[in-house]
Amino acid sequence: MQCIQKKIFIIIIKKLLQNNPYEFYETVKPYLINTNYEEFLASLNDIIWLNKELPEDVLNKLYNSNFRTKDIIK
Repeated sequence: MQCIQKKIFIIIIKKLLQNNPYEFYETVKPYLINTNYEEFLASLNDIIWLNKELPEDVLNKLYNSNFRTKDIIK
């Protein structure tokens, strides 16, 4: 179950970054030491996104657990 939660967390983070990277940057900026917005954007290229898409069986488990995925998983 923890693995699924981690994947969901990563998906949510990724969606937030895609929708409004500057707002995301402003949220995490207190945790970034001497990193401006341009450096933050450049650092995103270093992230390897492992979960391009959730497998069908995982989506089914989420659905069967009444976990709403409509707005976070496409």
